[in-house]
Amino acid sequence: STSICKPKDNSVANDTSPVATTLTAVPKLPSLPTYSPLQERVQRPASYDWHQSGGIVCIAVYTRWQHVTTRHCTVAIVNNVLSVDIIIQDQSYRLALELAKKVVSDNFKVSMGSGRSGKLTIELRKVEEAVRWSNIGRTLPGNDTTQLLDDRERVYHRCHLVGKESLTRDILLLTLRCPPHLYLPVPTGYHNYLRIPDSILCKPYTAVPASLDVHAFTTQQAAAAPGNLLHYLIKVYEDGAMSSALDELSVCEEEGLTADAEEDSSLVEVTLAEGEHVNSLISGGCDPPVTDVALLAAGTGITPMLSVMLDAIADNRRVLLLFFNKTEEDIPWRVELDALSAKHPPLLQVQHVLSAASAAWRGKTGRVTLQLLDELLPVADGHKNVSLAVCGPRGFTDTALKLFDELSYVGEEYHAFVG
Repeated sequence: STSICKPKDNSVANDTSPVATTLTAVPKLPSLPTYSPLQERVQRPASYDWHQSGGIVCIAVYTRWQHVTTRHCTVAIVNNVLSVDIIIQDQSYRLALELAKKVVSDNFKVSMGSGRSGKLTIELRKVEEAVRWSNIGRTLPGNDTTQLLDDRERVYHRCHLVGKESLTRDILLLTLRCPPHLYLPVPTGYHNYLRIPDSILCKPYTAVPASLDVHAFTTQQAAAAPGNLLHYLIKVYEDGAMSSALDELSVCEEEGLTADAEEDSSLVEVTLAEGEHVNSLISGGCDPPVTDVALLAAGTGITPMLSVMLDAIADNRRVLLLFFNKTEEDIPWRVELDALSAKHPPLLQVQHVLSAASAAWRGKTGRVTLQLLDELLPVADGHKNVSLAVCGPRGFTDTALKLFDELSYVGEEYHAFVG
């Protein structure tokens, strides 16, 4: 169909010249899809190619998503079969290749392209360095395909518990080591399911950074290798079957790790990352861009906020963290959080709020209330564009979301991380 492009005003319409009086038929433009400001969509499908140089084979994946990092890409090499899974927002792009010749399964690297090109490169090392490959190998079912994350089959990988540290009276920091043939990262805003082998016990947990260091956190995204570490904050409940089972696991010595040993009490099974990309929290991806991020966390609800916080600081956006706990002794990583705030005073403000504070406490007290949020939360204006997030027990989260509405924040401006 066509539409008519009419003259803009009568003075032009009354002009007797042939050019001015001619009405021009132009093709009708298709209506553009509308998306939530929090969810930018990829416009074209991902693709891949490969090349070789000496003893190296490189597989380049073009995701066409500017926010992709190495933390979105899982890689495994088992029996010379390469499996790649790349999260592209709410989708999963997969490669499945039986490689033409043998590669070193525990010595590969994943790296990002320059800028925000959306390119990821997987660098493999040939066993026979001098032999030139004529092709990449045989494609397997599912290769070069994309599906929704929610439709992806949940596959567990066996990892070893190599570290256990008590942060508070009931919160543990667990460190898992992936097997040497596997690189399994967790992007900001996503989680894994952990499962005790040969049992029905499983539960989602959000991985946390190795340390609260902005530089270390961002440089880890540039290049990555197999056998990586995963860190989780676990709250142990007396009647919690899963948390108690994790607490009872043995810490394995790093030497001679194998995921095949029977009756190994250090094994934990871990899925690929699941969840959703919250664009405004992570990349400021709104129009106008987000300048201020406010994070409300209660207890172990801090877990998704840590990566969001480091990403935002690295992106030069202001962050307010309201961290709710019962007592001073219940605050995990208090020293590290306060040190990070002192290191980045223009960008990070940490407010601890205690519900059962001691008489010596000089900070905020109470619970999440309208008065407290009205006092502390940033307000959007001509100079600020605000995004909020909340995570904690269901009652805490529900209350915070209700208060956001009462403070006239709209749904596109806030996000709840729920288990």
